[in-house]
Parts: sequence; C-alpha cells; structure tokens
Amino acid sequence: MRSLLLLLIGCVFSPMLLSQGAATASGWLVDDFNSGALAPRWSIVAGKWNAGEQAVSVAGAGDQFGMLASQYFMRTKPYVIEATVKGVGGGVMFCAEYPNMFENSHVVYLTGTAVSTGYMDFHGKYAETRVVDYIAPSGFVKLRVSVDPIKRTYAISVQGQDVVLEELRYISGYVGLFSRKAGAQFDYLQVTGEGTPEAPSFYRKSNNRQLDHLSYMAIMEDAIYISNPVVGIVQRLTSIGTFSSEIGLEGAHADPRGLCVDEDKWLYVIDGSSKSLVIYNHEGVRQTVVSENLKDPRGVAATAGVVYVLDVDGIKVFDRKGTFSGAKAAGLFKDPKNIFSAHGMLYVADYGNGQVQILDKGDFSVRKVIKDPLVGPFDVSADLQTRDIYVADPVAGVVFHFNDGGDFVERIDPMTIKGFISPRGVRVRGSMIYVADFERILGFKKGVLAIRPALKID
Repeated sequence: MRSLLLLLIGCVFSPMLLSQGAATASGWLVDDFNSGALAPRWSIVAGKWNAGEQAVSVAGAGDQFGMLASQYFMRTKPYVIEATVKGVGGGVMFCAEYPNMFENSHVVYLTGTAVSTGYMDFHGKYAETRVVDYIAPSGFVKLRVSVDPIKRTYAISVQGQDVVLEELRYISGYVGLFSRKAGAQFDYLQVTGEGTPEAPSFYRKSNNRQLDHLSYMAIMEDAIYISNPVVGIVQRLTSIGTFSSEIGLEGAHADPRGLCVDEDKWLYVIDGSSKSLVIYNHEGVRQTVVSENLKDPRGVAATAGVVYVLDVDGIKVFDRKGTFSGAKAAGLFKDPKNIFSAHGMLYVADYGNGQVQILDKGDFSVRKVIKDPLVGPFDVSADLQTRDIYVADPVAGVVFHFNDGGDFVERIDPMTIKGFISPRGVRVRGSMIYVADFERILGFKKGVLAIRPALKID
C-alpha cells in the first residue's frame, strides 16, 4: 500500500538534514484526525473539510482547497512537515502569510503522476515552479517537506525517497493541508523540529534587524523605519541596514502598519490591532494614542504639525497632540493602503480601484489620477527633488516609475535576483530608491540599470 517508485529528474542535490531522533525532535503540531471532528486550531480557507473517524477529506467545487492551523512558525528554526495523502491533488501548504488565506504561501501537492511545487502569489493564484514525475501508488502516500528558513530552502521526499530541493520564497508563516481536487484524504499531519518552536513574542527587544512580512516603511535622513506586524514592533535601521533601535507597541497582538517621520523627527505609527495612531517624540517617547474617529486606519503622513491618517473611509486630519480637525475625501477610495505627503499634495495608493490619487492638501480636491499600467498599488512615494512618482504594486510584482506629470517612465523589477517577492513599500532618498519587499529591502540607484539592485537587506 505504501510502496512507491520514484522517477527522479536528472539532477543531484544534497537535501536539508534535520535530526528526527526521539532525543532531539519534538512534535510542534500533530493531528491524526481520529476524533471525528476538526480541532479548533483549523481554519478553512476553501472547500468543505470533513473529519471522519480516521481521516479528513475535502469536498466541494473549485480547484483550490485548503485549511491552515493557527500556530505560526517563525523563520528561526528548521522544521519538517509530514502528511499522508490519498487521492489526486492532495498536499501541504506552508509559510503562509495569513491563517485563513491562500495568498503568499508555498504549496507541494501530488498530481497522481508527479509532485508539483510552487507558491501562491499576492492574489492567491498558484505559480508552479517545478514538476517531478513519479509513478503514483494506490492508498495513502507519505509526503515529507523539510523546511529550512535559515538556508531559504525546502526539500521534498515521497515515501522516503528524495525528490527535489527548492528555494523558499517566503520564510515564515502558517502550515496546513492543500488539495487541487475534491476527494483527497489525509490521515495525519505533523510538524516536528528540535526543541520548541519560537513564538513571535520571543523576538521583541532582540537588538537584531527583523524583516518579517514587511509592508510599510519610512525614510528620514539616514534612517529607514520599518513596521514588523509579525512581532509587533517598529525598528529603525541605517540606510545600509544596520540595526539602530526598536520600539515595541503596547498589547500582545500589536499590528504596526503605516508610519512616517516628520521634519522634527517625530514618529507616527498606525496600529491596526487597536485601530489607533501612536505618536512618539524625537526621543522615541510615546506622547499620545489616538483612536477616536478612526475606523480601520492604514497609513499616515505628517508635516508642519498636521497629521493625515488614511482610513478605510477617507482621510482623517489631526494635529500633533491628537486633536481631531475633520474627515476628508469620504468615499473617494476603495481599500486604500498608504499615503504620502510632498509638494503640497497627498499621494494615496488606492489599491481597490487600481490607481493612485493625488489630492491638494488645502481643499482635498483630486489633482491627478494615475491608472495605467497599475494593477494593485500598495504604496506611493514622490521624489522630493524631481517630483517623480514611484508606486509599489505587489499584484503586478513591480515598482512603477512615473514623471511628475503622471506619465509612465519605467518598470523597476530586479530580474537579476529572480524578481521581487512582494513589493509593498517604496521610498526615495537622494539617489536611492528603497523597496520594501516582504522579507527584505532592496535599494536601487536612480537612473542606473533599474533592474540591478545596489543594496539588499534581509
């Protein structure tokens, strides 16, 4: 029942090794699906998952089914995922950014004639990276994925036979089951590793640079400020990536989002968990927390004592003390992501409408709309010298460059390092363009081979 003959691709590799001895490995996540019902840890992503007495099966329409466990696996230790799969299309998901979504995750599944490896992109579409043929056995098949986030690789074996070694695109996240077809069955899933898994809270105040699911970034002189939603902190780095300082937001589940630094070096941070704006002075001392009049804030811009918070339903205006002065641009955006202030204008990444809107700070009238070739803009920045506009678009997978009139100039896409992972933030300082690319920062020299990054911080 469990025999398998593998037809391997003609390449030689050394798979990642991780001790599985009882003395060193421990069960980080174990489920044999024998209870007759799914444990509370599971979140259904798609499909109907039915728990029987000895296995869980998937049913429903569509070509992507999944469920993820609630435990988050940090990028700090290697671990091994093992599952037994029966039927065509079954496999595993891992390093998923969210506990209830396909987006930004790795996938390995059995097609019936091959092992397919790939990843889900920013909008949950499967991108296949490799197919390895094999003769499919009947019955349950043991699938093993050895994940090494430190080396950024994962090794796959089927029925104890090594298949292939792949590169990790994403290095931390949630683990679960996946299938491309209804009818697949699974009779257990386990994740094992040495010692105990490290929780995100363990990494607060670590005095180390931490780039985890990087989506928001700000620039001030030689400093790069980044939000880390995984561990709930804001960090200050030098322009070459050296750790400088760290600010931990209050609350066990802080979710720092947009942030900015004004001309007086005051820091403004959006906390998505508490739906608030947190203001720190130039010494990093918290001054006030603003939550009234905010519904679902995403980004923030501040200049000359005025603070502009991009909320889900428009722009909310405050002073530095947190006093509310009005709601503007109501109903103008659809799922906006970030805001930037320069040249008397407010630049808004209007993600849901697939465009960037440029508003006058005085009366909040729309001065310009940039649409093509944008797909899903997440962040926008303007060059303080040239007034050129840069837009990070993770759906398109590139950074778009426009002139000050909104005319398209170029695509920035680092082809030499296998492209962006998920570019969500962009800021300009002097001759450099900095891109927040999920778990790294890439720096590009303006006007010098935009496809070749001059700086990589990870």
